[in-house]
Amino acid sequence: MVKKKIDQRIRTLIENGIKTDYRGIIIIVGDRGRNQVVNLHYILSKSTMKERPNVLWCYKKDLGFTTHPTKRAKIAKKKKKKEFRKQIKKQTLVEPVKEDPFELFLSATKIRYCYYHETHKILGNTYGMCVLQDFEALTPNILARTIETVEGGGLIVFLLNTLNSLQQLYNLTMDVHNKFRTESHQNVVPRFNERFILSLSSCQAALVVDDELNVLPISNYSREIKPVYINSKNQNENQNENENQNENQNENDKIDVYQERFNQFQKNQRESDNHLQEIKQSLNSTPIIGKLIQITKTFDQAKSLLSFVEAISEKTLNTTISMTASRGRGKSASLGLAITAAIAYGYSNIFVTSPSPENLKTLFEFIFKGFDQINYQEHIDYEIIQASKSSMNKAIIRVNIFREHRQTIQYIQPQDYTKLGQAELLIIDEAAAIPLPIVKNLLGNYLVFMSSTISGYEGTGRSLSLKLISQLRETSVILKDDDNDDNDNKEINKNNENNENENENDNQNGNNLIRGKRKEFKKKPKKGSIERFQKIGPTKSITPSRFLREITLEEPIRYRFGDPIEEWMNNLLCLNVMIEPLENKMCPIPSKCELYYVNRDALFSYQASSESFLRKLMALFVSSHYKNSPNDLQLLSDAPAHCLFVLLSPINEQTSKMPDILCAIQLSLEGEISKKSVDKAFSEGKRNAGDLIPWTLSQHFQDNNFPKLSGARVVRIATRPDIFRMGYGTRALELLEAYYSNQITNLEEEINIEKNRNEKISLFTKLEKRKPENLHYLGVSFGLTLQLLKFWKKSKYKPVYIRLTPNEITGEHTCIMLRKLPNLQIEKNEWVENFVADFKRRFISLLSYNFRIFSPALSLSILDSKGIKQESINANELLIFFSHYDLKRIQSYSQNLIDYQIFLDLVPTMAKLFFMEKIDIQLSPVQKGIFLMLGLQHHLLSEIEKELKISQSQILALFNKAMRRFNDFFQKLLEQGIQDQNPSLKESDSHEIILKSMKPLQESIDEELEQEEVKVNKFLEQTQKEMIGIGELNSYKIDGSNEDWENALKNSDDFKSNQTIKLKIFIFSFFIFKKYNKKYNKKYIMAEVLGRNKLSRHLKSKIRVTVGKRTLVGQFLAFDRHMNIVLGDCEEFRRIKPKKGQKEIKEEKRTLGLLILRGETIVSISIESPPPQETQTTKLQSQKKPEGIAKAVGRGMPTPLVTQPSMLQGPIRGIGGPTLGVMTPQHQTIQHTIPPTIQQPFPRGRMPQMGFQQPIMPMRGAFPPRPQIPQMGIPNQMGIPNPMGMQQSRQSPQIPRTQ
Repeated sequence: MVKKKIDQRIRTLIENGIKTDYRGIIIIVGDRGRNQVVNLHYILSKSTMKERPNVLWCYKKDLGFTTHPTKRAKIAKKKKKKEFRKQIKKQTLVEPVKEDPFELFLSATKIRYCYYHETHKILGNTYGMCVLQDFEALTPNILARTIETVEGGGLIVFLLNTLNSLQQLYNLTMDVHNKFRTESHQNVVPRFNERFILSLSSCQAALVVDDELNVLPISNYSREIKPVYINSKNQNENQNENENQNENQNENDKIDVYQERFNQFQKNQRESDNHLQEIKQSLNSTPIIGKLIQITKTFDQAKSLLSFVEAISEKTLNTTISMTASRGRGKSASLGLAITAAIAYGYSNIFVTSPSPENLKTLFEFIFKGFDQINYQEHIDYEIIQASKSSMNKAIIRVNIFREHRQTIQYIQPQDYTKLGQAELLIIDEAAAIPLPIVKNLLGNYLVFMSSTISGYEGTGRSLSLKLISQLRETSVILKDDDNDDNDNKEINKNNENNENENENDNQNGNNLIRGKRKEFKKKPKKGSIERFQKIGPTKSITPSRFLREITLEEPIRYRFGDPIEEWMNNLLCLNVMIEPLENKMCPIPSKCELYYVNRDALFSYQASSESFLRKLMALFVSSHYKNSPNDLQLLSDAPAHCLFVLLSPINEQTSKMPDILCAIQLSLEGEISKKSVDKAFSEGKRNAGDLIPWTLSQHFQDNNFPKLSGARVVRIATRPDIFRMGYGTRALELLEAYYSNQITNLEEEINIEKNRNEKISLFTKLEKRKPENLHYLGVSFGLTLQLLKFWKKSKYKPVYIRLTPNEITGEHTCIMLRKLPNLQIEKNEWVENFVADFKRRFISLLSYNFRIFSPALSLSILDSKGIKQESINANELLIFFSHYDLKRIQSYSQNLIDYQIFLDLVPTMAKLFFMEKIDIQLSPVQKGIFLMLGLQHHLLSEIEKELKISQSQILALFNKAMRRFNDFFQKLLEQGIQDQNPSLKESDSHEIILKSMKPLQESIDEELEQEEVKVNKFLEQTQKEMIGIGELNSYKIDGSNEDWENALKNSDDFKSNQTIKLKIFIFSFFIFKKYNKKYNKKYIMAEVLGRNKLSRHLKSKIRVTVGKRTLVGQFLAFDRHMNIVLGDCEEFRRIKPKKGQKEIKEEKRTLGLLILRGETIVSISIESPPPQETQTTKLQSQKKPEGIAKAVGRGMPTPLVTQPSMLQGPIRGIGGPTLGVMTPQHQTIQHTIPPTIQQPFPRGRMPQMGFQQPIMPMRGAFPPRPQIPQMGIPNQMGIPNPMGMQQSRQSPQIPRTQ
C-alpha cells in the first residue's frame, strides 16, 4: 500500500489545539472514513505529552465491527489464514501478514462505545477524542452531550457516508423526521442540516476532509491554517523569546484569526491564575482546605470549594448549595473535593446520587485525589467497592473509610430517596437529568449539594433552574456572596432585594456572615439571620432554619476559556441566549401591536439579520418556559406542521432596526385524519405519530369523528418577562383567533405559484397577505397550574382533558383545553360543550383519587367551566338520591339539632349534584371550597383548616349555612312535587281568579294587638292565681286612700307590719300596675312573652357571643327583656395583633366561669351546639313533694342538735374500744325538738347555726312563702336506711294557711 502524506493543515489544527488547550472538529466524508480515525488518533497521541487519549465512540445501532476482543482475535486469525492460503496457491514468496492498523487501534486504545439513546450515561466523563457516526441519528441534544465531554486539545470526528456534494445533506432524512410527520403533513424540509453545514464556515477550528484526508474548502478559515505562538506566562523570564516570536508574527502579512482569539483570552486567563495563586498561598497553612485547594484549577472552582467547606465546617445541616454552570467548568471535581473535606471533618453517612453511576467517574476520581492530599491510603484507610452488574461497567458505588471511625460514601439511585433517613450530606450530581419530582423528594433535613448545567440538553431541560431553584429561593433564606468585598463577606438577603443602602448599613453594623467567623453569628442571634429574616418580611411560610446559597462557575477547566468549538455550538443551538432590553423604553399599547407570520426558510437561512432575530426568539422561549431543550430548535425548523407567529411593536419604516418581539406563538396544525386510520386505531390500538389532541381526545371520549376535524395546537406562547401580565399574550391570542376565524380580510389576490427557495424572501408576513388554514378549533396542552389555567380561561378556552398520572419529568398533570372556531361545515355546534360536560362529570368522580392533591382554588377553577346547561333536579329524582330519613337528617342538621358526622355520608352525593349544576343554589367561594374538600376530595377538618387557614369552628359555621340553603331547596322541591301530584292544589294561572280569592282583613293590626293583649292578660292572671293558690282577690281589697294610709303610718308609732298586710299590698300594687299601665300592657307584654318563648328554646345551649373584639363561648343560662344574659362555664377568646415582621394572628384563651353580660354591649349571638341531654332523675327526686313540708336542699339544711349514741362514739383513750356486739347498729327512736322560731337572716358570709333553718327570702315581685315546719329526717321511699338510726315520720305535720 502506497503511503500518502497528510495535509499539513490537519496536523497544524491538531497541534494548535494542544498548544492553546482548544478543541477541533474534523468531518470525514466517505465510506472508508473509519480507517482514517486511526491516523488522526496517532497524530493526536504524538502531539500531546499525556498518555494516549481515550476515545468515545457513539453510534446508532450497528457499529460495523465487533467490540469483543476474543471475537476480534478470531476474525483476525481467519484473515491471516486466508491470505496465507492465497500466497501458497499463487506460489509466491510467503511474506508475513501485516497487522491491520484499525485492529491494532481497537486493541491498544481505551474506547468507550455508547449508543446514542444512552448518551445520558456519559455525562460527567472526560474523553480525549469523540467519534460520531450515523449522522442521520444525531439530534441537537446528543450533539451537545457528546461534544461537551471532550477535553481541551481533543478532537471531534464526524463520519459521513459518501456524498457528491455537501448540499445533499440538506435533503438528508433524519431519524427524528419520522416523529415530525403527520398524516396531513408529510413534506419535511431539513432546515437544521442546512444551517449546521453553513455554520461550519464560521467555525475557526473545523475542517472537512474526504476519506483520504484531502481537505475540502468550505470556508476561508480552512484555506490557510497557521501555527499559534504561545507567549511565556512567567514575567521573570527573558524577553528574548517573546521578541523572536513577535518577529515571526511580523513576517506574516496577515495575523491569523485563531491567533487573535488566543491572545485576547490569554490575558484574562493570566489574571484569573494570579487570583488563584493568591488564594492558594493565603490558605497554605490551613490544615484541610489548604491541601485540597491546591488541586483546583480555576479561581471560580476555588471559591466554590471554599463555600462547600464553610457549610461543612458549620455542621448545622441546614444549608442547600446549588451550583450551576456549563459543561467543563469543574462541577464534579469541586463536589469530589467537598466530599473529601466532609470525611476530614468527621461526616459518617455521605450519599451520592446521579442518573447513572457512570456519571460519577470524575467525582470519585477527585475524591481519591483529595485522599492523597490528606494522606489517606487505599486498603489501609479506605476500600473501594465496584458494581457487579455489567450494565454499570464496573462503576464505583461505595467507599468505606475506617481510619478514625466508620465512614461511608454510598451511591444510591434517585428513586431510593426513602433510604436517606440517616444521611448527613447528600450530593446530587447532574440534577437536571433527574426528573423534577424525584429531585424534590431528595431534599431533606441534611446538608445538600447539587450541581448541574442549565443549557437544557439533559433530561428535564431548564426545569431545574427555572422552576426548582426558583421555588427554593421562595422557601429559603438566601446567602449571597458580595463580590465587591475583598474579604468575601456574605450577607443574608431576600430574593430580588434591591435596597443597596440598607445592605451597606448592614455591612457596617456587622450583620453579614464573614467566612471563618460563623461563631459570632451563633453568639449574637439579634444581629444574625433571625433579625435579618424578620426584617426581610417573607411573603410565604419561610423557616429561617434553612439557607440557600447559589454558586455559578464561568471559567472552564476542561478546555481553555474562549474555545471556538464552544462558541460555535452555543451559536448553533442557541444555548447562551439572553433577553436583551427593549430598544424603546416605553411599552407600546397592546391594541396597537400587530401579529406577523414568520417565514421559517428565512429564519434558518443563517443570515446575519435572521440569526439575530432567531437568538431573540429563542431567548424569549427559554426565559418563559422550563421545558426547553436544544431539540426544540430542530422541531421548530423541520416539523412540517409547525408555524410561528410573533407580536411586534409598531414598526417604524424609516429605521432599519429589527423590531422588538413582545410575544411569540408556536403553532402545530393537527387533525384531518382519514377514516381508515381512525378505524385502525380504534380496532388495533395503534396510532401514528403527531396529532396530540385528536388522538388523545378521541381515545378519551371514544369519539371517532373528532380526529377528522382540523385544528391547531398552541405548542408554546412566550411573553417577555419585563412586560409580563400587561395584556400582550391575550392580544396575540385574540389576533390569532380572528385570523383563523376569517375576520382579517385578505386584500390581495391569491397567487398559487411555488416560490424558489433561492429567491429573496421576507422574514415577516402580514396576516392580511396570507390565506389562513380552514380550522374548526384551537387547542392547547400544558402542565396544569392555577396561573396558566386562569390565563387560558381568560382567552375563552375550556378544559376537556386532564391526565390522571403526573408527568414523570415535571410532576405536573397534562391539561388540554379547546376553543371552538366558527365553521359552517359542522352540523353539531355544541360538540365542545358536550366534551366539557362529560369532562366535568368524570373529573368530579376522580377528585377523590389522584386529583385529591389539587388545591381547592385549582379544582374550583376547573369546575367553573360551563358546558351544556344542566336542568335542575326535580322531586322524583331527589327521592332517588335521598330517602326521607336522609332529608330529615339534613333538616335536623340545618336546625343545629345533630352533629355533622351523623349525616356526613350524604355530603358526597350533595356535592356531586351541586357541582354538576343539578342543584340551583348560590354559595360563596369559601363555602364551595369547604364543600369540595369535604364532599369530593374527602379531606378531614384538620386538613381543610390547614389548607384554607381558618379555624374548624368557622368551617363548620360556614358549612351549616350552606346546608340551610340545601335544606330550603329540598323542601321547595318536595312541596312542588306534592303540587304536581295533586292538580287541585296547584295555584291558578289566572291573575283575576287570584285577586277574587284574596279578601281584605276585617280588623286592623292595632285591634288584633288589643285582642291579643286581653288574652295575654287573662293568661297571666290565671297563671298568677294558680301560682298563689287562692281564689277571688276581693277579700284582699283594702279600703282607704293613699293619704289615709300615709297619715295612719305617721301617727302610729307602734305600728308593725305583718306578713298579711305585706301580702295584700303586694297583690294590690301588682294588679294596679298591670291594669293602668297601658304602654306596658300593649307593647312590652307581647314582645316579652314572644321574645322569651323564642329565646327559651336555646336555654342551656352552648352559644357564641361577640362583644367588640372579644368572643365569649359558654352555656346560655338566663336572660331578660333587656337582653342581659347569663353564661355559665364561659371562655373568652381574643385575637392579638401580630408584631412587626410577623403575619400569624395569635388567639388567646381565658376561662371566666359564670358571667353576666349587658345587652347593650352584645354584637351577635350564634348557637354552637344544642343543650346537653338531661340525666335521668331518680325515684327520690321524681316523687311529688307533699305540700306544707319543708325540704332540706343543699347547703344550710337544718340538722338536729343530737349527740351520738354511746355505741357510735369512739373509744376512750387509754382504755380501748368496745366489743363487736356493742358496735353493731341498732334501731332506736330519737325525739327531736322543733326550732322555737325562725330567726332573722344571718349576715352575708356566715353559716347558720346547727338546728336552725335559714329563712327563704321572697324574690322581688313574687309572693312571700308560707311558713312551714321542717320534717325531721329524710323521706325513706327508696329503701335507704335513715341516718343515725332515726325513724321516718309517716305523717308530716302541716300548718294551716294564714289569711
